[in-house]
Amino acid sequence: MAIPKTWQPIHRHDDGELLGWVEAIDDGRFIARDRLGWVVGEADTVDESEDHLGARGLGWLGEAFAYTAEVGAEPVRVRLVEVSTDRVVVKADDWGAIDVPTEQFVLRFPVPREMLHPWH
Repeated sequence: MAIPKTWQPIHRHDDGELLGWVEAIDDGRFIARDRLGWVVGEADTVDESEDHLGARGLGWLGEAFAYTAEVGAEPVRVRLVEVSTDRVVVKADDWGAIDVPTEQFVLRFPVPREMLHPWH
């Protein structure tokens, strides 16, 4: 998906890494979106939206997620392999084993929350 023109990229100040985007909405407020395109929070100013993204950081991208291919299917524990605005690739969690083949799944961006969410 092409990023809408209303999404302004927000980068970390220390290394320039993309944290997400801030989107202006009709009522003059702003929505902070993370690297998966998910809404992190709403704010009255761009600076407040940047604060939402800064607080979220990027460490969460290394966590386990639950991937559900279709409604009613059993979720698969996965890890993110690639995150871009072209696609998001996840793989079945291999629990750190280097000699175990795992299945990969290619998802569209932004990723629908009903397909991917933090593993709990």
